[in-house]
Amino acid sequence: MGCDSDSPVRSDHGHVQIRPRLPEFARTQAANWNPPAPVISEEDAIERCKNEFTRTQQRPGFDASEITIDLVDFEIFRSPDHRRGPNELAPLHHFDIEAKDLWFNGTLSISNVQCYIELVPIENISIEGYGDGGSPSTTVYLQTRLCQAVSNQGVWLRLGNPLPRYERFHEPFCWIANFTKHFIDYLDSRDPGTVGLGAFRTEFWLWLKRRFPSSTRLQLWARARCGSDFRQDVNNYNSFLRNQAQNLPTSEHLLSHPVWEDCSRQEATEHSLRPTIATPIVKHCFNNLYFAKCIQEVPPCKKARKAQVQRMCALGFAKEVFPHKRETSAAKAPVVGPVSPGDIVALPPDADTICNWKNTDKEWYAYVTRVEPLTGRMYVMWLYLPTHTTILDTTYPTKQELFLSDNCNCREGPIFTQEILRKISVEWNPKQLWTDKDFFVRQTYLTDDNCFVTFNDSHLTCQHCEPAKTTQGKDSVVYQPGECFYVKKPGTTLLDPIMIVSVDISTTTVTARRLLRKLDCAHLCQTQDILANELVWMDTADSHFRFPDNQIRRKCYVRYFHEQDILERRIPVPYNRRGNGDYWILTTKLTDAKGGHRLENLKRCPSVLKQGPVLHGWTLPNPLQGLSIFSGGGNLDRGLEDGGAVSFHTAIDISHQAIKTQQTNARRPDFRACRGSVDDYLRAVLEGKSGSFAHIGSVHCIAAGCPCQGFSRLQVDMRSEASLRNASHVTTFPSFVDIYRPEYAILENVVNMATIKKGCEEEKVFSQLIACLVYLGYQVQQFLCDAWNYGSAQRRSRLFICIAAPGLTPISPPIQTHAHPSTVNRLSLGNLPNGQKFGRREWHDTPFEYVTARDAVGDLPDIGTATVQTCIRVPDHRTPQTQNSADRSITERIPHTPHGSGYATALRLKQIPEALQKSGKTEYKRSFQRVDPNGLFATITTRFSPQDGRCGNIMHWSQDRMMTVQEARRAQGVPDDEVIIGSQKQQLKIIGNGVDRGPAFAFGLAHRQAWLSSQSPLKTQSSLRNTVRARSLSISPLPEQISQNISTGILGLSDRKQHPWSNATKTNPANAVVPGSESDESCLSDSDSIRSIIVVRPNSSTTAKGIKQQIDLRGHATSVYKSGSVRPRVIVRPSPPRKHRLSVSEDRPTTSMLDGEMKMLEIANGNVLSSTPPTRQKRSQDPTDTRSETSDSISRARKRTRHSGLIADGMPRNWHQVPEKAMKKGNLRREARNKKFQ
Repeated sequence: MGCDSDSPVRSDHGHVQIRPRLPEFARTQAANWNPPAPVISEEDAIERCKNEFTRTQQRPGFDASEITIDLVDFEIFRSPDHRRGPNELAPLHHFDIEAKDLWFNGTLSISNVQCYIELVPIENISIEGYGDGGSPSTTVYLQTRLCQAVSNQGVWLRLGNPLPRYERFHEPFCWIANFTKHFIDYLDSRDPGTVGLGAFRTEFWLWLKRRFPSSTRLQLWARARCGSDFRQDVNNYNSFLRNQAQNLPTSEHLLSHPVWEDCSRQEATEHSLRPTIATPIVKHCFNNLYFAKCIQEVPPCKKARKAQVQRMCALGFAKEVFPHKRETSAAKAPVVGPVSPGDIVALPPDADTICNWKNTDKEWYAYVTRVEPLTGRMYVMWLYLPTHTTILDTTYPTKQELFLSDNCNCREGPIFTQEILRKISVEWNPKQLWTDKDFFVRQTYLTDDNCFVTFNDSHLTCQHCEPAKTTQGKDSVVYQPGECFYVKKPGTTLLDPIMIVSVDISTTTVTARRLLRKLDCAHLCQTQDILANELVWMDTADSHFRFPDNQIRRKCYVRYFHEQDILERRIPVPYNRRGNGDYWILTTKLTDAKGGHRLENLKRCPSVLKQGPVLHGWTLPNPLQGLSIFSGGGNLDRGLEDGGAVSFHTAIDISHQAIKTQQTNARRPDFRACRGSVDDYLRAVLEGKSGSFAHIGSVHCIAAGCPCQGFSRLQVDMRSEASLRNASHVTTFPSFVDIYRPEYAILENVVNMATIKKGCEEEKVFSQLIACLVYLGYQVQQFLCDAWNYGSAQRRSRLFICIAAPGLTPISPPIQTHAHPSTVNRLSLGNLPNGQKFGRREWHDTPFEYVTARDAVGDLPDIGTATVQTCIRVPDHRTPQTQNSADRSITERIPHTPHGSGYATALRLKQIPEALQKSGKTEYKRSFQRVDPNGLFATITTRFSPQDGRCGNIMHWSQDRMMTVQEARRAQGVPDDEVIIGSQKQQLKIIGNGVDRGPAFAFGLAHRQAWLSSQSPLKTQSSLRNTVRARSLSISPLPEQISQNISTGILGLSDRKQHPWSNATKTNPANAVVPGSESDESCLSDSDSIRSIIVVRPNSSTTAKGIKQQIDLRGHATSVYKSGSVRPRVIVRPSPPRKHRLSVSEDRPTTSMLDGEMKMLEIANGNVLSSTPPTRQKRSQDPTDTRSETSDSISRARKRTRHSGLIADGMPRNWHQVPEKAMKKGNLRREARNKKFQ
């Protein structure tokens, strides 16, 4: 409906099937036009019809003021003086009640009277059927100005059948008229001010089905929409809906609902030129750049500074002393004494170094790892100055910092002790950013990835000295039967998924089952609607094969789905992303048949397959809390949330429509969308103002897409006021990071931000941003990501900067799942001082080819020239604006083959008449270019203009029109079920300003993996800091949130009956957390051995319910568990990585748990370190003595369970490999032991 799918289509395979040109103008504009009947004036026609109506309708009680005349064989078009499309056909829902720019031609009919009239303007539209619960249908009436003046009620023209040439415009309007009736009736049935846009996701359709339970007309009407979510319809037809609501008697009630504000077309107000707010450190870093005049420094107030310092201490940041008290000493004392491993020495650069490196320093610094006594040869690891890294020669706030590198001289020319200029002193992992020594080192610079990571002891060992992993250990840990991996597909660069059947360690070979792509057996399918990541289970004679284990590339994930889930598109994240993230779906199996094979639907998942992640547990139980700045429509936020590691509670953007889009698609009820300037928001936080601002400590992840206009190649003048302001907002990201100190943060921008322009060599914006973030203490990585590598169908390359707090696992480069097109060239972000490139575009083997434009949008309806501007099945399938008749004439003359042809091709083939030819602008040579259906879309920008060649290929390859909003959504990876608020132009602006969902989701998966693989919360402290202080707390019951995963070092709870020691006080309110006194603190040595902190407090209820919460020192909980009746159970032996075995001991109640006192217990090298309050200590009165009844009784429990082969709760040591029957037997033993204890 509203689509031209029945029209002949141009073929892209060697021949062209000409499509008859559909009518676009009123037939009165045709040459040699002959009307079907004599044309009479509107006044005469109405008078004749009125007389006939009076004659035929006379009866007792007849009211002559109610006159209805049928309007048949009509067409509706824009007024002859319309500024864009005079006399063009238009649907009736485009009627503007203020402009009144729609006219009609048609026949007035009543009884036997037929009067043909032309060029009549429409004054009013009315829909009959509001409030009628008996029928879901409507009747539409028109009124002209003359009809209104005939009598008190006026004359109404009832719409009948239109002209055949106008049916494609009228049919979608009839659907919208019915929708308007249902929409108005639904609002009228609800209390004032209660209906928002979210009600039309499912509630509206359920209400409709209850109102018309057995209506065939309603089913036919709904079938045209193909879904139960009507939010896009409410947004797209909002103007017409409002016009109808305003003219009804209950307009005050109808307009009181917030749904109108949710779909507002309000334009963003122009803010006066305000400075860009930055913190003092950030201002200092960017003070020498060309946009520095736009930056204003705002220091944090005492309240904000205190919260910031607390957050920094909790995450393990060094204390900032700004400005610095001293710089490194210039004195160069000669070397004294022999050189030994562990010394840091200064060496002179050699001749090659001076030749290759720019601005070579007079001294190079190295860490000595080994010295040969006889020859004096030294093996060193180089220490880099900031200028040797991606920071380059930008402003760095301190001259005392060095970076340990992974670059050694093991395979380079020898260095001897005689070359040493002097020894230098270095403080490793300082507690504050100044030192009495020559230098300090906080981070390690990895030269291959050009990234900064937190320094630890392992970095002091050269990689050439690390022991190699054995193949046997690798096989036993990695390859498990039932798991799925990739192997290289023979004859191609693609990877194929396989399932491990068995592993032969002696011969290092693997037996695997082939998993066939369903697309490869499409000829056996009854439907051609096949997903790219859909697999077929091979149950044939040749399904197994053997190969060497070195052919395995990486792991992938396969999960079974019912075929009905595929047909109804009920595939959840992450399996609905075209294979992005290496997630596959399995629905069918291939079996042998007579003369070949056949496909069958799987009724259940094969028992030998270890499926991918569980769907209901995909989002982590307690994800990181996120803040989004410059969030736009939230494409980056939603992509990161799809990874499951972060949940955004606040978003800031200046666009009204973008904020409403965020609210509409938000996934949490407490989401806060802040419309306004990020500078105002940041100033309020720095000044400590109260309000709905995210407080410091509540933000664990920051996502930002800073304005790219200041660095885009499409800008005309980079020194203009607007460009300077846009560029200066790159400082907003580090300023938010500085004050909030999140665990992770991600920034996206155009690659051109890293480009150093000729003549502006000092304007290194990208390197200065890296310098600022590194100085703040963050681990920093930068990535060049191409959207097509992650399942998107557009040419969009972007720069991503990811940071992680000290000690956390950094975000790894997202896995490429789709191949590069053959036309892609090599690219990098910049050059290091030695001339080497960094941030290079990477090439990897992938399981998929890139997604083409045809793959992405080929299933959308054919809408011809898009003059109808309405597609009922896909509401956003409409162009941002309608082309004028001249541009449409040019578009029709652009060849469809070869693909990618444009204005220049048509001009060369002499297809464009002289009257339509463009001149005066060079971009016309690249204008009107068609999309190559077998290639990628051009980068989606904020506006489409066929005449502007800088917009790229935006014309459809077979339909004579530009790209639609829906096609732009698909190119940017926006899911079809999400809503983008605003008019077509406003929608396109939100889409073009957004981050492609494909890379965003890939980074969400990488973020998830980084957060899961990070060490325990206390690992944020450096390995060289040997003490951590802990304090006991008290906690009241928390909301129930069950988790089944117990990791190493976590205090567990198990079921048992109430114990006499489980009494708890009732003084604390619900959810209260009360810290203990300073006297409760105890010093814990060797922080690297600490695994986690567990908090337990039994309740005083009759069932002795217990609450357990894993807490970290950063001020937020990472997981919450609740059980019924409890007894303490402690993991006392850390498990090796990548294994699921837990060694757990149990114990009787001890004095440390009496009276419901909540405890903080740390597991360190198999010992329980307890911070027991002095008032509860029985055996030791010395507060520094960590021995307690807890540790003694746990040792006794370990002896009891060592010989039984069981751990606490009667669970075997290899509990994950034990049959259910044996587990039940263990439970019986546990119950018997509990009774004996009581």
